[in-house]
Amino acid sequence: MLDQLTIFKMARARMDWAAQRQEVLAGNVANANTPRYLPRDVRKFDFKEMLAEVQAPPLATTHSQHIAGPAS
Repeated sequence: MLDQLTIFKMARARMDWAAQRQEVLAGNVANANTPRYLPRDVRKFDFKEMLAEVQAPPLATTHSQHIAGPAS
């Protein structure tokens, strides 16, 4: 149930990214003295991109007067 909430989806994605980056950086440290080893990194976590992926769908109205604009 909680995994369906947007904030938890985003937190999960960030934790997955951090875990993947941890593995890559650990590999860099392990190979620090290896000749011609090129350090690697993962793509930066883009919060705006992630937010766009998990945003809630737009509201649907069943009648044009149910969700009105600003009061006049």
